[in-house]
Formats: sequence, structure tokens, C-alpha cells
Amino acid sequence: MRLFLIVLIYLLPTLASAGSVTATLEIRATVVASCNVSTQPLTLTPHSTGSASPTGTVTAGSIDLRCTRGTPVTVSLEQGPLTGPGGATLAYTLSAPSSAIGQGARVVSLPVTGNVQGGQEVPVGDYAGTAVVRVTY
Repeated sequence: MRLFLIVLIYLLPTLASAGSVTATLEIRATVVASCNVSTQPLTLTPHSTGSASPTGTVTAGSIDLRCTRGTPVTVSLEQGPLTGPGGATLAYTLSAPSSAIGQGARVVSLPVTGNVQGGQEVPVGDYAGTAVVRVTY
């Protein structure tokens, strides 16, 4: 016990002179916009070769966007050819909304429709192609 008191008496001036100071640390973070895009296929109405009438959409396709809430988005389509038997091509057009606003976790689905231009003399058969969906945010 006596040793304890001697040590305490020896350390007391050191403990009494200990101090403390504080400061604040600034914290910063940046949240950036992000988007994910997926698509569902478009099916066009069967076209009668040589028919003067254009044909439309059997099943609309879609561009499905999941973007940061409140992010303005522009959408463009770069359509490729519809190619069929012997490399024949079928002219068509696509239509889709060109803008949207991100809804966070909720998917925004933009419909894609199309039509085949009338008056085309092309071989009978199946035609297929792709379009590039470009999303800018």
C-alpha cells in the first residue's frame, strides 16, 4: 500500500499537467449518377412483299432504364438493317421516347414501336437485325 502511495505521489504532478484539445474533421462525399439499360424485343407485323401499305408493330419492344433518382436521361436508337434471305434488306423505322427521368430503384420502361415501309419487293422469309440503344445521362 505504501508503494502505491509513493507511485501515486510521484505521478500526480504528471497527471495534473495532462491536457486535451479537440478539432473537427471535415467529411466529403460525391454521389454520381448511374444508369443500367436492358431491352425487350420488338416484333413487327408480317409484311406482304410489294404491298404499298406500311405495316406496324405486333409486340412493342421496350428500353428498360434503372437510373439514379432525378437523373435526366436522353435515349437514341441507331438502327441497323433488317437482313433476310440472300442478304436482302427490309427498310423500317423505329420510334421511342427520347427522354426520361431516373426513378432510382424503380425501372422506367420506354416503349419501342416500328413499321416496315410499303412498296418493298423483297424475297419471302425471315428478316432480323438489331438497334443500338444509346443512353446519355
